[in-house]
Amino acid sequence: MKNFYKTKHSIVFQEDFYNWETGELLSPIETQNYTIIQVAELYYNNAFKIREHVQFCDLEITFPITNGIICSTNGVSDKLSKHDFYLSFKDENHSLFSRNGARYQTFAINFKNNTSILLKLKTIFSSNKGFSMPSLSHYFTSLIGEFLSVEKEFFLERVDGLITEILVLIARAGNTVNAVLTNEKTPEDYLNYLDEHFLDIYSLDELSSHFGYTYGHICKTFKNAYNFTPVEYLLKKKMEYSVLLLKQNKSLQEIAEITGYSTPYNFSRAFKKHFGVSPKNFKSNA
Repeated sequence: MKNFYKTKHSIVFQEDFYNWETGELLSPIETQNYTIIQVAELYYNNAFKIREHVQFCDLEITFPITNGIICSTNGVSDKLSKHDFYLSFKDENHSLFSRNGARYQTFAINFKNNTSILLKLKTIFSSNKGFSMPSLSHYFTSLIGEFLSVEKEFFLERVDGLITEILVLIARAGNTVNAVLTNEKTPEDYLNYLDEHFLDIYSLDELSSHFGYTYGHICKTFKNAYNFTPVEYLLKKKMEYSVLLLKQNKSLQEIAEITGYSTPYNFSRAFKKHFGVSPKNFKSNA
């Protein structure tokens, strides 16, 4: 196996892994069940774009670690956040893009065996390529870490097993995801969830975990229906509730804790930005 190739933008076990002119794979890693074409962790301080290309491998999986990236297949784009995953398959037109700095992991493989799993994944994710599955991130980073490991004994067996485990987890979760995709959640479902949990939500990634869609999909659906984003609606709900708490003579410290702000100052700043006046002045004029 070749050593990882390292640059300031990436760690990848092979820099040139495919000859676009001849279609030849260059030094792939062969395990019992897979031909591993590329395993990589890429990071960019500024915006980046991987141009549209025809996917040549059976399966490529992409996983953001920090910040969001936008993946596109056959002209349909999906924004991925942390704990989101994206699948693309052979012969699809595929591209990646980020407006800001980003860090993400990816691996590309061909199948020797276990083709039934590939067929199942292609069926489930034929149109919706992105999904949220926080529990999968550990397995994915373990796979990347295996390539960086100094100890290479049983390397091929370990990597083969990790890939199979990842694919099985996705395929099993796909039964649930497929049920979701065939029973499309409505914007009202998202609205009701925010209404019920607006004081408990730590991150809007929780919407992805709960509904099985990427946040980009949820946000686009929500905004098309209501003309504002889930972030804007969540802020509105918190601000409206904070007015009630002010009328109950709650302190700024108490209100900040209840509405999920780290300090009274951060709450006051958000309140003033939303209403145009400070909580103190708002209460005085009420």
